[in-house]
Amino acid sequence: MPVDGTVQVVDELVSGFGTRDTFPDLAPNAEITRSAGSAVFRTRALRNFLNSLRDRGAPVLLDLGSAVGANVTFLGKYLGCKLFIADLLADLNRLMRDDSGTYSVGTFLKKRLSQEDESVDGVLCWDLLDYVDAAAGRILAAELVRVLRPGGTLFICFGAPQQEFGQTQYEIVDESNLRYRVCPEIGHRPRALESREASQIFGDLLLSDSFLLSNRMREMLFRKAPRRSTDAG
Repeated sequence: MPVDGTVQVVDELVSGFGTRDTFPDLAPNAEITRSAGSAVFRTRALRNFLNSLRDRGAPVLLDLGSAVGANVTFLGKYLGCKLFIADLLADLNRLMRDDSGTYSVGTFLKKRLSQEDESVDGVLCWDLLDYVDAAAGRILAAELVRVLRPGGTLFICFGAPQQEFGQTQYEIVDESNLRYRVCPEIGHRPRALESREASQIFGDLLLSDSFLLSNRMREMLFRKAPRRSTDAG
């Protein structure tokens, strides 16, 4: 059953960049409001992700997708969590349009997240890995491993359900269904990431679930190993 609670959205990442001083020329995020189409599909990993966080008590979540009001409301009802939102794909699109060539994708990803080490209980990573190369993916993975607390959970989905140009925005309908919308003005054609590569990229985490959906998307859950009692001191 859902819990009664509210979600505290951290304005630093909703309204701008956690590394604004490092990348001052990149503009603040904006929620995607226009879409070329939408569709609902059944998610098999989301319920398990939520259940892994229910007993952690006011967990801290990091959402790497765009700011979606329905997601904030849903996560508040279920988890009463503190939510950081960092729309990395929109950030990367702005970076790629920068003609100066000052920042590489890897350098950007390594400095983008402002969270402290082991400060986040769960991460939602929506098809971001389809849009970065393997080297950048490994840098992103290292950052997510860094911020996850022992026992924390990472949700990733990839293999975007559309092969047209555009960024996909995901909305939680309920614990079993997601809705996606495509914004054609943002994004570029995704690459074909395979589950084996995803497992290798997140090799420092434990794979707990892997699902191939009917729309050919892949959902995977990774867990960070709990801290051993000998490590506590």
